[in-house]
Amino acid sequence: MATYHRRKKRNLAGTQPNEFTYATVLTCCSGDRGINSGRQLHSLIIKNNYESHVFVGSSLLDMYAKAGRFHEARGVFESLPERDVVSCTAIISGYAQLGLDEEALEMFRQLLRQGMDSNYVTYASVLTALSGLAALDHGRQVHNRLLRSQLPNYVVLSNSLIDMYSKCGSLTYSRRIFDGMLERTVITWNAMLVGYGKHGLGREVIDLFQLMREENKVKPDNITFIAVLSGCSHGGLVEEGLSIFKVMIGRQVGLRPELEHYGCG
Repeated sequence: MATYHRRKKRNLAGTQPNEFTYATVLTCCSGDRGINSGRQLHSLIIKNNYESHVFVGSSLLDMYAKAGRFHEARGVFESLPERDVVSCTAIISGYAQLGLDEEALEMFRQLLRQGMDSNYVTYASVLTALSGLAALDHGRQVHNRLLRSQLPNYVVLSNSLIDMYSKCGSLTYSRRIFDGMLERTVITWNAMLVGYGKHGLGREVIDLFQLMREENKVKPDNITFIAVLSGCSHGGLVEEGLSIFKVMIGRQVGLRPELEHYGCG
């Protein structure tokens, strides 16, 4: 928060901050300690009549939503005279993070009714909400809209689609997206592994994990092994699970087992 205090000193010295200054400093107000400074800054923003500025309002929204202060975030949103894709996306993301999936989807519908263009963060947040709802039809509609938007093939969007289709029970679509990706992160592999495991497809889990090791482009993490061991357990593949556990604690991987790993047995 050093930036905030420097800005405050400048203000006292006669250099008045503008809407861009406030928006920039608000990005520094994160976490439990940051939110207190953010509230102080919010009071100063109200005093200087900058709350209605789109840049400032969106930054306040984002700050409160990320801190889980959704009542305050919604209050800022309702007070905005004009709303843009950034402010709407902050609300959608906040709803999705709190598991308020129906609310996130309704806010997305409002965004569409107002003719706003969604960005990749909007789509990722909506897909998270649809995963929670297991709403396959809505998920397909959002996927089609995403394709028509001609946004770049962000990895985070593909990961969100894999997760959404898996949780909706459409693993064929999940795998189709997975296979079509030019770049995969460990989150990508984990999403697909978890999808197979949740549906008791232990053999598919093992085959995919073997492919991951053969490609040797992404290093498996703790979540990877939880997904694989859980998949083996649900699929009744006890011996295979024990072998993979040995790989995890072996010299090549060297991960320390956690409680969740033992719970997969």
